[in-house]
Amino acid sequence: MQTGYTFLITFILAWVVDHAIKITIRLIKKEKLGFWSQIFNSGGMPSSHSATTVSLATIIGLCYGFDSAIFAIGALFALVVMYDAVKVRRSSGEQGVAIRQLIKEQDSKVK
Repeated sequence: MQTGYTFLITFILAWVVDHAIKITIRLIKKEKLGFWSQIFNSGGMPSSHSATTVSLATIIGLCYGFDSAIFAIGALFALVVMYDAVKVRRSSGEQGVAIRQLIKEQDSKVK
């Protein structure tokens, strides 16, 4: 049986690696980086939500067995989070397209 620290370290490590990947991708694309915006803004790929929930499900599986009830709960939780993240990103993208179209139609000065 593992201590709670094992799970916290796994969660934090997944989050840190995810953000390192995001920053690396933005550096390769030569995008402007703001430290605090990179750390605290949500969204973007790879998904921090997905990375952390999958890491927790994985460590649960490794510690308690992939046939345990607690792993099933962790895996289902990860699937719900990932499904929701995909839906929110899709919805946000559709709204962005609609808003840009409205701005264009209204000949607004908003950019």
